[in-house]
Amino acid sequence: MFRPTKTTSRMSLLELQQQVDHLTTDVNYFREKHDAKKSDYSHEGAKKRWAETTTASRLRWAHLTELTAQYATAAYADADAIRDTLLPTTDDPTAQLAAEAAFTRISQRPQVANADAGERFEAIRAEVAKLAPSPTRTLILNELVDRGDMGADTVDAILAESSDEYRAAQKTAQYAAAASQGVLARLKGIGQTLDHPEVKSGQFSTFDVSNVPGADVVRDTGMVTDMFDVPQTYLPNAS
Repeated sequence: MFRPTKTTSRMSLLELQQQVDHLTTDVNYFREKHDAKKSDYSHEGAKKRWAETTTASRLRWAHLTELTAQYATAAYADADAIRDTLLPTTDDPTAQLAAEAAFTRISQRPQVANADAGERFEAIRAEVAKLAPSPTRTLILNELVDRGDMGADTVDAILAESSDEYRAAQKTAQYAAAASQGVLARLKGIGQTLDHPEVKSGQFSTFDVSNVPGADVVRDTGMVTDMFDVPQTYLPNAS
């Protein structure tokens, strides 16, 4: 039986793609062997033989599909952790009263109070953007969202404008999510081959994450998996 080179929950998108490459090689190897011998079996017999031959590959495919989805989630978790530091909270009643007073002051400023509906939003946004991260700012932002003066997307935009770190983490997460979809498309192609061995795996999607910013960032997916340095079919005594 083949042996994994490492077992870990921490990996990069590049490493995930490498595992998908290995699985593609494995499945196509089994497919070619199956194609050469399928005439030795009845239709049902060939289907049963294919299912038996690819049992391990199917498990690996399901695992890699879930891992890839978890990677994108982990990328957003990093951005969310930074976001939390920009939105500190407190249970101190005094701080809550201070936030309410600050909100009232913002609402009563001429550039806000005298603005029409279209200008009021921009006026409020400009005033809030001047505030440094603090429980008071967090309470004000929550109040603005609750009152319908500001949406969650606008809060994110304000945070991104005020923090280079958060802006970079957001962008990396977006790249990771988009790239993960490309890897999932490749896995979908492998799944088609596993269901229909006449379809060569990899012929529909050749997406490559190598040039995607942040693809080499190692993240904890929360799922422990076996990693291989070479395709399983090439390992000594591989079954």
